[in-house]
Amino acid sequence: MKIWKIESEKQFYDIIIKYDKDKLKLLLDNKENYYGNPIDVPKKNGYRQIYCINKRCDLYRIQKRMVDNFLKNIKVSDRTCGFVKGSSYYDFMEPHKDFYKRNQYLRLDLKNFFGSISKKMVTDCLLYYVDEKIVNRDELIKMIFEILTYNNILIQGAITSPIISNIVFRELDIRIQKYCRKYDIIYTRYADDLLFSGYNSILLKKTFYKGIEKIVGSRGFQINYLKTKRAKEYISLNGFVIDNDIRLSRKKLEEINRIIFFLNRKDELKKIKKGDVSGLNMHLRKETNINTDRFAGKYELLNYLNGYRAFIISAMKYSEDENFLSKSKNKIEKLEDIVNKIAK
Repeated sequence: MKIWKIESEKQFYDIIIKYDKDKLKLLLDNKENYYGNPIDVPKKNGYRQIYCINKRCDLYRIQKRMVDNFLKNIKVSDRTCGFVKGSSYYDFMEPHKDFYKRNQYLRLDLKNFFGSISKKMVTDCLLYYVDEKIVNRDELIKMIFEILTYNNILIQGAITSPIISNIVFRELDIRIQKYCRKYDIIYTRYADDLLFSGYNSILLKKTFYKGIEKIVGSRGFQINYLKTKRAKEYISLNGFVIDNDIRLSRKKLEEINRIIFFLNRKDELKKIKKGDVSGLNMHLRKETNINTDRFAGKYELLNYLNGYRAFIISAMKYSEDENFLSKSKNKIEKLEDIVNKIAK
């Protein structure tokens, strides 16, 4: 039987996390030993802090069991596509395709998504999934909260954070969907990305997104208006274009085309095999007028090329454009050839 509600302390310790209560208390008193220092991952406007937990430590095993034996059994909104098994970024975009190309689009971004999920939000949410008849209920909820957080917040890097964010946000997803239904507007969410589409002209008016702002604001979330996108007929998001189909954007293709062109030079490919990516970085700086290095080394480049290959394969699954499919197949073959040459 799938557990979606904790009915006793014994069930929690013996079946869900499979860990002794006293040992767990000692472990949680020393959480800083497991999280260590965060890694700063660059993003467009600064850095994102990611905490890495050793997968061989007990805290990671406990969090993994929490996900497998409990959290993944809790229902989340059918409007969310991020951090959901079997869903992808394409599932987030697919409902917004429009054969007639008359759609209007609105993309809203939530500020500091994980950091906005407070202790109260998590504990209030847990109240529903921990039986009120449990004698030490408050103590158990506190223990679960400590397993899920670090310094009282959900952190990026913990295996439990994505699924908890969806559970916490479920109520807001339902409210947003109900609000959109009034105007015959389609809504999907991928983590902190909210996407709306429809024929109703209210979608691009202040009235509509102020309504969304009020809903998310009721739980302490804020909209980052610097990342707002409004569009008619099609919208470009994170390297994709959505209209009557889903395809890779010209800008996204430009970068990979530049890299493939450069890596076709045998002399430069030899340097990269030895770990020297300076020539490629210099080439990209000249082409894009960006004064920072694109790649730190050979393995970062390999990860990028393999990721892009997977990116294109995924895009092909959702496209019916024969020209795009043919070009994509050709590009995949080129990427595979380059990766094999570098990795040898």
